[in-house]
Amino acid sequence: MKKFLAVPLLIDVIAGGILLFNAPDLLSGLFVVLMLVIIFARLFFGIRPLLKIIRGLDKGEQSITRVAESDSETPWQSVNGLLGFFENRYLDDTFDEYKKKVNAQRSLGQMMSDIEDYINEDGISLVCWHNVVGLIPGTLTGLGILGTFIGLIIGINNLSFDDTITALASVKTLLEGINVAFYTSISGLILSLIFNLAYRLIRNVFIRQLGLFTEAFHKYIIPSIEEQERYRQKREAEKVMHLLARLPEDPQLVNQREKEASALSSRVLEALKHKQFVPYYQPVYDLKDHHMTMLKMVPQWIHPSYGPLREDSYKQNIIKNGVLETYDRMLWQETLSSLDIHARIIIHLDHYDLSMIDGQKILMDYIDQAHISHKAIIIALSMTDFLSAHHIMQSCMEAFMFKGFDVVLSDFHGDFALLDGLTSDLLSVSVSQKENWHKEDLRHLIAKAQELHKTVIADDIEDEMTLSLLKEEGFPYGAGNYLKKPVSLDDLHKQISR
Repeated sequence: MKKFLAVPLLIDVIAGGILLFNAPDLLSGLFVVLMLVIIFARLFFGIRPLLKIIRGLDKGEQSITRVAESDSETPWQSVNGLLGFFENRYLDDTFDEYKKKVNAQRSLGQMMSDIEDYINEDGISLVCWHNVVGLIPGTLTGLGILGTFIGLIIGINNLSFDDTITALASVKTLLEGINVAFYTSISGLILSLIFNLAYRLIRNVFIRQLGLFTEAFHKYIIPSIEEQERYRQKREAEKVMHLLARLPEDPQLVNQREKEASALSSRVLEALKHKQFVPYYQPVYDLKDHHMTMLKMVPQWIHPSYGPLREDSYKQNIIKNGVLETYDRMLWQETLSSLDIHARIIIHLDHYDLSMIDGQKILMDYIDQAHISHKAIIIALSMTDFLSAHHIMQSCMEAFMFKGFDVVLSDFHGDFALLDGLTSDLLSVSVSQKENWHKEDLRHLIAKAQELHKTVIADDIEDEMTLSLLKEEGFPYGAGNYLKKPVSLDDLHKQISR
């Protein structure tokens, strides 16, 4: 398609030539010539550089792909040594500045700058006179209107009714003026319309190509600043944990922890025996009309003394005691056999469910035994688990989707490069305050998701401010304790019947 971007502009020039050839008089022809001069000036100074930059960005993306396919252990060094990376003077000069900056930062052990700080839409727009080019359609229309009034003034100024001959000559002059008026208006509108459509097409292709280049650069060469910060925090946390593990432990504290762990284990086994682990349900709402569209199954331990306890407070003990399969079977059977609410159910599986036991087969068997449509169940898989157990999670996702299940990728933090190879169209994003999302970040996330035809569920909504922001930015679905806390099946029936 990039090869044919200049065709609409060529059509505009040809249309101008046709209009000039068919101009009814000299004045109309002069106006068309002036319009063509403006179009040619902007073609040379604005659109021609933009077309070259589009080709340069495409060349840059191809260069990144070649580096990625070479399986180089140091992709930055491979890119750093390439000459004519873009084969475009502006882009290559800017990239040279970026390389100097990054090399200096690497030598000092600093976080590397983002490529978007150097090669971005704002900088390229200045080079290509974007704001000036954007005025051309209005200028062409304005010239047409100016010609209209000049033609009318010429016709009206020569009106005279002194005698019959003079009156007829005046009418002829008036009609010629009207001809000029209408011809210049039509010329201006035609050239403005074609130019506007052509420029918008080229501009959209440019923005898309810039996005593809930036995404490829982040994925294969240098991650974004946000991704680098996450890596840095993870490395620091690992260092701290390693240092703590080397510290000599107080024998009394070790004995105390062992006693507490032993006591918790016995309580967990007792709870499993008395079926104190039950599925709770949290509604997922359509944020436009507050209609319940889905239900998240949220396991809870109904502790006799402390009430409902979250799964993350006890699941590791379930795993250590070797009763994970019994625990999962009890929850899934209870969920699938007793739930009769007409809403899709989201069931979460982690890598323990898939690696320590055959959770995939067990859950599918229960679903088939309950004669439940596969489309009624949504399988939730965590992006965090994909990072630590990619092969297991990938094969599980493909197996569920092959069977007709929808899969939602939970714990998504906005890094779309991590979705490469993951075919699910559902994403779940935590918007709790601890995630520290900014308005611009959420706007970019939902815009990118819509561009990739992915549906986003905003999870962990905690307050009215967050809810209003999500609605404003166009998030379709949301869940969280602010909207509705997880409740038992009986309480859910009561709330629905009200």
